[in-house]
Amino acid sequence: MRPTLLLLLLLIGLAGCCSGTLNMKVNIAEKANQNSPIAVDLLVVYDEDVFQELIGLTAKEWFAKRAQILKDLSSNDPPALELRQWEWIPAQQVSPQMIPLRKLILSQSPGALIFADYQSPGDHRAFTQACASVTVDFQEEDFAVRPAK
Repeated sequence: MRPTLLLLLLLIGLAGCCSGTLNMKVNIAEKANQNSPIAVDLLVVYDEDVFQELIGLTAKEWFAKRAQILKDLSSNDPPALELRQWEWIPAQQVSPQMIPLRKLILSQSPGALIFADYQSPGDHRAFTQACASVTVDFQEEDFAVRPAK
């Protein structure tokens, strides 16, 4: 293979790869979740079919089905997703979360889903790119994800 073609293929490959982190700043309001703790799951999804299945779930459905979904996916090699879990209380000061990502090809990674177990009705689900820096604002009735500044 000619050196210029090899270099071009290498550059194309590097442009689509992410081997870094998902950076997440967390803000929690004083009366978040009606002044109750919030269970939060972040899923970095590496499989498009799994992503399409999960994006349709509400947080309530995710938390009810989580154990079975993880069991069903446990035989995937490489894993279809990575799960991080937290439980935060209203007004808690949370240090920035830096979630390491396994080396992935962006075109093969739909992204990350965040589910928050709120008491109020609603989907309580959000999406972000896997290689992103975001701020997550947990409010009284719901949460929002926005690009970090």
